[in-house]
Amino acid sequence: MATPERDASLLEALGEGTSPPPRLGYHKHATAYHFVYSAPGGQKIRFQCTVHAAGGSNAAAERIAWLCYEQFVAGKTKEEVTEYRGQLYAKCLEVVGQPPVAAKAKRKDDSGAAAAKEGRKPKKAATKKAATKTKVAEAASSDSSDSDSSSSSDDGAGGGAPAAGSPASANGGSHGPRLAFPKQGRVAAKMLVLSGFRCPCHFALGRDCANRGPPAVPV
Repeated sequence: MATPERDASLLEALGEGTSPPPRLGYHKHATAYHFVYSAPGGQKIRFQCTVHAAGGSNAAAERIAWLCYEQFVAGKTKEEVTEYRGQLYAKCLEVVGQPPVAAKAKRKDDSGAAAAKEGRKPKKAATKKAATKTKVAEAASSDSSDSDSSSSSDDGAGGGAPAAGSPASANGGSHGPRLAFPKQGRVAAKMLVLSGFRCPCHFALGRDCANRGPPAVPV
């Protein structure tokens, strides 16, 4: 926890600015002081200084933001000001007796190649994603091999080309679409009976039915 004595030591190590302090904003959730600098070209640059990196001192973080704003006014780029801010952070941590904060590493790609190159384990999300892709590829390969073997076994079971007049021959051969032939049945039987073509008792031809009398002779 920051104390007045520690704040005084930090401000002495940082020094004061040469211009009036800018108008700073305070982000309560991030515990950081920030400002927006309007560059001569019209570009707006947002910059902040966190209390944690400044040795846990609000006064030191506010002073660092002031000094960084002066660097922008002097024509420095954002990369140069960021490096300058890191130097001021190091001074604060040296005063409070804490080790310097290491810069955050850039996000690695999902493949995990960069992590393997550094000798560490890749992220779980990357490992899980790669495993899922492998399983999908293996499933697709297995389905393809099963369909090939099934097709070859069907072709070999027939003993070569199908005989003429067979369902396979009528449906385009062994490699064509195989359609199921409908079973032979009494199609339109009712109409055949009503029309008198077949008898209702035996469903035989009308002239062959024993229950039907002789045909009427026209007079």
